[in-house]
Amino acid sequence: MKIEVLYDEFYIFGEKANVEYLKRMFSEEAIHETSFGEVPYFTTSPVDVILLGPMQESNLARVTKELMPYRDKLKERIEEGVLFVAINNALDILGRSLEVVEEGEEPTLSLFSYTAVRDYTKRYSELFVADWAGQEVIGERMGFSQYYGNESCAIYTSKTGKGFNQDTNLGGYRYKNAFLIDALGVLLVTNPPLARRLFSYFGMDKPLPFEKEAEEAYKNKLNLLKTDFKLS
Repeated sequence: MKIEVLYDEFYIFGEKANVEYLKRMFSEEAIHETSFGEVPYFTTSPVDVILLGPMQESNLARVTKELMPYRDKLKERIEEGVLFVAINNALDILGRSLEVVEEGEEPTLSLFSYTAVRDYTKRYSELFVADWAGQEVIGERMGFSQYYGNESCAIYTSKTGKGFNQDTNLGGYRYKNAFLIDALGVLLVTNPPLARRLFSYFGMDKPLPFEKEAEEAYKNKLNLLKTDFKLS
């Protein structure tokens, strides 16, 4: 088992907590944290998981440039079926294009077929409840970007608010074992059912870290949100 975490020194919105959670789920030797300026581990060694989290937009631009020489190798790993998880605005740099309103197009790694539009004049922030293959997921949407082109490969259906963009309730983007999640909220920690679903890819059925407490917090928050949103 090898999990590569890319550039977590840049992660924002508290999403580095996902990395700490993984360290409690797996041995520390299983986690390879690649810092900016280092050659990614996936370029020379087999990996099972690659994680890329949300960052300030200026750092996303730096990471795009940093990863560009390794773009083909990353694509190869994804085609091989590596579990690739990208969170929130990390999606900006992975699609076919990124258009910044009033500024023009910025480079992307062009690994997937969707497109992204970033508008600094329209920042959104909302809590949400979604259905992910029959399981309810709770989280937040936050940022400047919206995405287009996931109609045939959405991961979940939002029960509240928008999805990939304001005109759809279909959220996320899946290609093989790449899960691009246009949301955040330390999803592994706050959603035990989701954590179990992702860990099942490794055939793991051992208890989650702080499983009892996490389940109780998840159920309480889910019930509160469903009450607020008047969901059944």
